[in-house]
Amino acid sequence: MAEKKIRFGSLLGTCGLRGHIELGEVVAKKLLEMEKIHVDKVRKEVREKGLQKEVGSSWIDIRGYVARFVSKDQDHPQLD
Repeated sequence: MAEKKIRFGSLLGTCGLRGHIELGEVVAKKLLEMEKIHVDKVRKEVREKGLQKEVGSSWIDIRGYVARFVSKDQDHPQLD
């Protein structure tokens, strides 16, 4: 599947360079479909193995103070 994804990615890039908008839209939809299938497969394997995804987080440095933000965190002191 990775090889097909690379080929479609190359085709999409070429469509952009050559101005083939309609074909590019078709290729982009196909790539998104392939990615969704891959993500769904990975999620199923994670569930079957009893694993849990780590919560997404970001760090930002503000004048030497590093703040960590966690996905869907409603309790952060600087939420506002």
